[in-house]
Amino acid sequence: MATYRLNNCRRKDSSIKVFLKMCWAIQNKDKWKKICTLIGACLALSTSGFSSYWGNLSIYSISYSLNEQRDANPSDIMTPWPLSLDLTFKCGAILIGGQLSRVIGVKITMLCGILLKSVSFSLVYFIIGNSTILFNICIGALPGLGDGIVLILMMQLVVEWADGQVGLYISIIRSSLVLGALVINQCVTLYLNPYNKSPDLEIVSQMFFSDTDVTEKVPSLFLVLSGVFLVLQLTGLMVVRRRTEDNSIQKQSNNQECHRSYKSLDISIEQENVAIVDEIDLKEPDAISRSRDNNHFQSSAGDVHNLDLSPSQIIRRVEFYTFFVTMVIGSVSNVTMNIYYKSYGQLWIQDDNFLTILGSVMIGITVAFFVIYGFLIDRFGVKWCMIFYFGSISFASLSFYFSPMVNKWLFCIVTLCFGGLTAPLFVLYSACTLKVFGITHFSSNYGLVSISSAVLSLVTPIFLQAILDNLGWFYLFFITALLDAIAVVLIILTVKE
Repeated sequence: MATYRLNNCRRKDSSIKVFLKMCWAIQNKDKWKKICTLIGACLALSTSGFSSYWGNLSIYSISYSLNEQRDANPSDIMTPWPLSLDLTFKCGAILIGGQLSRVIGVKITMLCGILLKSVSFSLVYFIIGNSTILFNICIGALPGLGDGIVLILMMQLVVEWADGQVGLYISIIRSSLVLGALVINQCVTLYLNPYNKSPDLEIVSQMFFSDTDVTEKVPSLFLVLSGVFLVLQLTGLMVVRRRTEDNSIQKQSNNQECHRSYKSLDISIEQENVAIVDEIDLKEPDAISRSRDNNHFQSSAGDVHNLDLSPSQIIRRVEFYTFFVTMVIGSVSNVTMNIYYKSYGQLWIQDDNFLTILGSVMIGITVAFFVIYGFLIDRFGVKWCMIFYFGSISFASLSFYFSPMVNKWLFCIVTLCFGGLTAPLFVLYSACTLKVFGITHFSSNYGLVSISSAVLSLVTPIFLQAILDNLGWFYLFFITALLDAIAVVLIILTVKE
């Protein structure tokens, strides 16, 4: 009789454990949705690093236009506008993307952005070499608009799954822009210049290609890029998932069911007085109970959803103006580094291969700093990370001026640090906006904060070049360092813990 009761209890225990495992598997489906969303966002954004791959693409594009428009003024063709237009329209799209998604839906809005970019790249096939104005619009303005819409909505989808790791998740998807640009650069060169020919046409101290074997395939390149971008972004769009309140309610219901089942199982085993309780892993209900008690949006650096500030509310807070001004300062440092590191290095280091390799290594360092800042933001909060960001850049800017006077290896170390420290600007301010102002209006709030970069992209090169022409290299880096020091003071005085 005792043996029958023991076997019956074990069969009951086995069936209940199977049921509990099924509940546990259903509950953990959210884990796979989270992973798929992160992968999908990285795929969709891997094509959005225009500022990182335009430098390489522009050489071939300008070379083709110079060969096609031999009577044109070279200065009209060698325009700096595509990069400025891309950033300007990208920031504008960030501002309107969230509002548009509330009207027609998140995925439909992202689909519109994806199609806009793909179509505009396809149009370049017909425009390049014929109209510089239309080329600037189709390669800079329209793709920037599409990229901005996809960027802000993908970020909003990903941070819904962050669970206390907002900084880390933002840094991961931001890294995909840089890594994607690295792959695009290599593919562009492999497609257009597989035999590694050197540019042979010098115009205004810059080198371009006159060889038609290199330039004749430039128009078709944009059709190839259009197709590849469309496939990658549509794949990412299909993979991402939203974390809705319905999912949260269902998850809590499953948690409670699993917990009740474990509890009833424990009581039945005590009543049967059979010593098989050790076969049951009591850690799982504890974890489920803790998961049920904790809100899934809780952040280790503060609950970003305790605040739910709209754009009309944040403009009445001093933190908004601090973020706005300091983002302008951070953008100045970022542009200074990206534009002038090689030009300044060539004054002291007569080794172009060394400087070129240094630029490639900087991409890897940039990705590493993205992840580091993501961890620091989650661990120490936004205020201390902002202070560290601007304080370290201020020191690095002054060190950068003196480093090539010592030797090229010190210059290499300082340049990598300077480049790595300035790169996570948008990672930092995305997390700051989210943690300080909340997630509900994140896209609109971040658009307001980042609109300063759009305005700045149009005037910063002129401002920096004027300083360099009139005051020289020392004052260029000194003024950059001084502005960063001012940013530190503003943050200490106005941003709360």
